Amino acid sequence: MTAQYGLDINSLDKLIAKPRRAKKSWGYLTKVVSVPEYELSVAEIDRGKKCALVPVGNFETTFYVEHGEIALGKTKVPEKSLVTVAPGESIECTAKKQSRVYFFSGPADSKGRYGTAFAPTDHRDKYWGEIETLVSSAGYSAKRMVVKKGAYASLEFHCNKFESYYIQSGKLLLRLRAGRGEDRFFELGEGVSNTIPQGLMHQRGGLEDTVIIEIATKDEDSDSYLVEDGARMKMPQLASRLAGEKKLRGKRISFDLDGVICTNTEGDYAKAKPIKEAIAIVNKLYDEGHQINLFTARFMGRHKNDWKSAYEEGYMFTKKQLESWGVKFHELFLGKPSSDIFIDDRALFFTPDWKLLETEIRAMIDR
Repeated sequence: MTAQYGLDINSLDKLIAKPRRAKKSWGYLTKVVSVPEYELSVAEIDRGKKCALVPVGNFETTFYVEHGEIALGKTKVPEKSLVTVAPGESIECTAKKQSRVYFFSGPADSKGRYGTAFAPTDHRDKYWGEIETLVSSAGYSAKRMVVKKGAYASLEFHCNKFESYYIQSGKLLLRLRAGRGEDRFFELGEGVSNTIPQGLMHQRGGLEDTVIIEIATKDEDSDSYLVEDGARMKMPQLASRLAGEKKLRGKRISFDLDGVICTNTEGDYAKAKPIKEAIAIVNKLYDEGHQINLFTARFMGRHKNDWKSAYEEGYMFTKKQLESWGVKFHELFLGKPSSDIFIDDRALFFTPDWKLLETEIRAMIDR
């Protein structure tokens, strides 16, 4: 196996998740992250309803009211305010208004103040947006960040801090650097979470104005190590992706690989040959401004349909192969993406006649 430094570049997808938004009698609950170091949940509570949570071991819990107003017993907690509950205490809140409430749980602080509502005191404007500290204790921390569209922070890493993001709104471009100094980019939309372990280089950029809720272990300025200063160096891919959003006014068109873009080798993918006529049409549609997705079931059979294992073995191999053939595309999926038009050799009426296929594609574009 090829030697790697730090995390395997192909394992980074495992750090991204879409937590389930579960319906409750009082509204909705999303359990964002639960790790030994901390927990984060978000509740959307209907007016007049009560939401109860089970305390986590010896963790204290801090409530943050993003919207609305809640009450914990006789303690009123208005919008953009917080209250912390000691470990082992009953956690039940009543929504005085339609409310969105975050629950940050972490190791109890001996200096913690419990049962009294308070407002955040540390708000800082940044060249990329703003950052507000919600929790800063010896055991865990929490922040609310806003990244402006087109703006970006520095590429950095932490030696001690372990952190998780939850995208409340907007769309974030997340850059992660791992392996042999390789970069991968992820677009995180509303409701998506990700975790960043110690030592992983990361950078945030705004594809839209984006609100991030962060929970982490203890946060210290001395534990932030800059690799590229965002105030001086541009974030790769951010400008081109923003420009691409403006350009792409066409359809989402998805092409299968084996048997469509290249010859079908029945699993011996290194021997696949590009089908030049197909690639010419794909590239033409790309240049016209359509969203070109490529999808494949490669490596799924040998991994018994475990897409993560298939991805780890096959994604970079397939991507490099496509690039060597000169195929223009926006996204490569080991799976089937959402699309307006699919071209798949396993489809009932597929034909390798590319003149006819282009005619059919354009007829669907014009509908």
